[in-house]
Parts: sequence; structure tokens; C-alpha cells
Amino acid sequence: EWWLPEAPDRKVSGWLTFTVDDDAQLRLVGSFRDMQEEGVRHGEGAVWMTEDSIERAGSYPRILGRIGNKAFTLEGCHRSSLRRNLFGGPAVEVIRVDQVYRGVWYEPDEEGCGDGIAVRLAHLVYWLRPEALKEVSRWWLQDGQLLDEPVIEVAAKDLPSIVIERPTGTLKVVQQLGTKGDGIALRSITQDFVARFDTESVRPWRELIRPVVEFQDVVSLAMDRVASIEAVSLFHPDLVEERPNGPAYRRTIDVFAQWSDRAAWVEPKDLVSSDVLFHYQVIGADGLRQLLDAAARYRDELRRVSATRGGRTMYNS
Repeated sequence: EWWLPEAPDRKVSGWLTFTVDDDAQLRLVGSFRDMQEEGVRHGEGAVWMTEDSIERAGSYPRILGRIGNKAFTLEGCHRSSLRRNLFGGPAVEVIRVDQVYRGVWYEPDEEGCGDGIAVRLAHLVYWLRPEALKEVSRWWLQDGQLLDEPVIEVAAKDLPSIVIERPTGTLKVVQQLGTKGDGIALRSITQDFVARFDTESVRPWRELIRPVVEFQDVVSLAMDRVASIEAVSLFHPDLVEERPNGPAYRRTIDVFAQWSDRAAWVEPKDLVSSDVLFHYQVIGADGLRQLLDAAARYRDELRRVSATRGGRTMYNS
């Protein structure tokens, strides 16, 4: 169900879809506004449809919705098509959406914001190259015969976060461990890292992501490949879930958007080749801090150069 913030009682059913290539689209069975609301009134009961009135009627700065028990806030929405049935039945309205926030209803005048942001970047784990996964195989042989059942052990070590203090908050590179498989036919360990930036006050998410983007530029330069944004999550101090046992849980706001850094994907097997300029072990936390200081100092210049690598249609001039 979807509705406009100024008309919460007028809910319309519809499907929200998102892909990295096509962005987000909301397809409604019905419409947020009828023909009387879209026209310009002239005299007693007369309504004129003009290009300006139709354009204004199809512009939705913010749409709220609910899918199951999840709250949604849609930003920068514009109608791409509207089909009405003159002989009755619901209309069909298709709306293009710039940004999707899953897990929150922002107030009408409230900008997408939080006090922390977590970003998953492509290739980051290959730049860090942590020595956290270990595999041990034991095959006891005597005269070419197995003496016992073979044993294969796979283990993962929990690593401390990389912590870099920045002028407006704290940047952390946090390890994430997981498992795959049903434990019968397959079981494997997965490892990834996310860049997280936290502040002491609530700020617009575009300010929160800025130090992470500087970190992204450093990783992209070091790897000689674009460390594309794969996932973004916001944290807001008001979105806290209390637990009967243990500390409170910070719920996430998942952000979906068509990021501009969608460079061609590189297979992980190619990321250990000699054309990688340097890995994290070479510079350590102190070297990373110096590179981040330089990235912040020359943010505009670095963004322009990085855009020529991330955007497939851009070039350097």
C-alpha cells in the first residue's frame, strides 16, 4: 500500500521494483490523484487540463508505503505513464523513483538522515587481504593407503575493526563473517568488510557518506579498479529495538539508488595480479589516514577523476 504524506487515508495498491540498471519503479493499480485534482478550475465546475497542471500532478516529492511489516519512503518520484479507463475500473500509474528508504517513514519536511552509515564496496576484502580464513587438510597415508578417515578443517578468525578518526566522526572498516550451505551437502565460510561512518548527531545521509566516498576513492586508486557501491544502510537514533535480554538493537534503513559508479565488474581471480598498485598491508592504518586526509583536501578534483573511471559514458577533458 502506498500513499502521499498529505493524504494518508487515500492508499493505493502497487508493486515496487528495483534493479541496479533500471533504478526503482512503482506501478500502481489506481492513481494518487483523479482528473478533477489534476486540472485547473475555471468558473463553476469547469476543469481545464494543461501541460503544466499535468506535470505538476505527476510530480511526487515523497511517497510513503508499507510492504508487509516494512515501512518505505520514496524520494524524487515522477510519473512516467498514466492510463485511465473511461468506461470504469482502476487507473494504472507508473512512477519513476530516485531513492528508496526501506525501514522508515520520514516526516514530510525531514531529509533522509541518520547518525551512522554502512557501505559495502566491491573488491574491499581483496584490498585488505586479511589473514582470517584458514584451511587444514589431514590425510594419513602409509604405503599409499589411508590409515584413517580424511579430515578437512576450515576456520575463520574474528578480526578487530580498522578505526580512523575523521574531522566529523569515526570511520571503521568492519569484518563480516558468515556461512553458506545446508551443512549436509555444502558448508563454507564467507568473509566481507563494510565501511561504516558514525557521528554524534543526526545529519543528512549525503554528508554521512562523504567520508566513505573518500575511502572508496582511495581503495579504487589502490586497486586500479572502481570499488563500486554494492549496498548502503543508514542508522538513526530513533530506530532502536529494545531487547528483554541484552543491549538494544539498532535497526537499519536500507537505501536503494542507482549509484553513478557502476563500472564493469572484475572477476575476483583477477584482483591478485601485479597491476594492483598496493594493498592495505603496505600502508597500514597510518598510511590510510594520510591518504584519506589527501582525499578530503582534494575532494572535488578526485571526484572528477574518479567519475571518469566509474561512469561508462564519461571521459577526461
